[in-house]
Amino acid sequence: GRMDLEPLSILILEDLRLAKELLAQVEAADNYRPNYWTVTAFLARFYLYREEWSNALTEVLEVENDGPFGLEEDLLLVFKKDSPETLWQLDSGLPGNNTKEGSTFVFSEAPPPNS
Repeated sequence: GRMDLEPLSILILEDLRLAKELLAQVEAADNYRPNYWTVTAFLARFYLYREEWSNALTEVLEVENDGPFGLEEDLLLVFKKDSPETLWQLDSGLPGNNTKEGSTFVFSEAPPPNS
């Protein structure tokens, strides 16, 4: 039989709410670590999966209206580290390098290095 997911959902919701409360007191230095806004976006997605539309909308509007984000008009800048659209990103570990994931998809000569 299938496992009842409601107990797990309750634990996830409690964790997200606690993380949001605790991270509200921490200033986000960069986008490499989840912060208040990342958790708020995850909370919105959680509510969407549960079809709790009004709760999801509340979280989304908080990110949209109160967060330091905006749409980037220049498509060449959308995926850059300083893009105003970025909520959370992976750190490369070494300045000037791509992440391992980025190196798979960003290459300067053919064939791709990891195909």
